[in-house]
Amino acid sequence: MKVLSAEITVLRESIRGATIKHRDEWERIEDHAERASVQRQTVRPWTRLGKIGPKRIGNVTYVRG
Repeated sequence: MKVLSAEITVLRESIRGATIKHRDEWERIEDHAERASVQRQTVRPWTRLGKIGPKRIGNVTYVRG
C-alpha cells in the first residue's frame, strides 16, 4: 500500500504543472485523419456527406477539429 501511495504522490507532482494546449479549430484533413486514427481517404467522404464541414484555402482543405 505504501508503494501505491508513493506512486500516486509522484503522479500528482508530475501533473501539477501540466497545461492544456487547445488545438486549432480548423485542421488539415491529414491531421484530422491522424488524430481520428483513420486514413485520409476515410475523412474525404465525411466532408461530402456533411458529417464534417470542409473549408478550402487555396489547394488545402481544412475541417473542423
